[in-house]
Amino acid sequence: MRALNGRHRAVICIGDNCLDRYLPPVDRELVGGSCANVSVALASRGVETAYFGAVGRDVEGDRVLATLRKKNVDISRVVRDGALPTAVTEIALATDGERRFVREEYTITDAFSPPADLAEIAVGACHIHATRLPRHLSELWRIAADAGATLSYDFSDHGLGTALADLDVAFVSSPRDEPWRVVSQLHRAGVRCAVVLRGSRGSLASEAGEVIEMSALRAVDVIDTCGAGDAFIGSFLAVRLAGRTLRECMEEGSRAGAAACSFVGAFPQ
Repeated sequence: MRALNGRHRAVICIGDNCLDRYLPPVDRELVGGSCANVSVALASRGVETAYFGAVGRDVEGDRVLATLRKKNVDISRVVRDGALPTAVTEIALATDGERRFVREEYTITDAFSPPADLAEIAVGACHIHATRLPRHLSELWRIAADAGATLSYDFSDHGLGTALADLDVAFVSSPRDEPWRVVSQLHRAGVRCAVVLRGSRGSLASEAGEVIEMSALRAVDVIDTCGAGDAFIGSFLAVRLAGRTLRECMEEGSRAGAAACSFVGAFPQ
């Protein structure tokens, strides 16, 4: 992977965003969405980051854009959809900090497609990270390859697609399944680096015969686990793009994930 330096190229994050509505007694509305969260995590580490996605022409969309802008994420290519509302996730937070998604409305994300000129734009990027765009994964890989960029994809817990070959990094959330089964499936499909996020059970990464297992680091007071995996991913990618070792990527990702559990919301806002 190309290391970042004084003349580095930007990272493109393309995928979902939403407004996280925490149900009472928390009763707060905060910006979230996996891909948007990762873009903020990257930008917070000094990585030039552009976010591509869609929001509605509503106050929720205004809030998403204002928050990402404040976090130094380039939002110039975000689509404003006049027909669909900004995505919303309703979250119930338990006393131990574990979050539960009560309802998700992601119609606008499901309808979103990469812009027609993404191939041209991507020439100025060193890496593309994507989420919730399974039907476009092959297209994104071709765009990244033609641009000389690498590609990562967060499958979360939505199941693995078929267009996995030549992914630089695949992230999978699998807190209960045997991680080795997931890792083997990813490598057999052609993924270079397979990362399995297991929540309180820690994480595992495998690349070129090297395997790193990390125990979950716990925040002093676990307030909210929402966004912890996205913080992990953003920090992992930032360190990887800087040319560091797989172990260093895992260590920084684990620290960021633990820190994200110490406040309500996916990132401070």
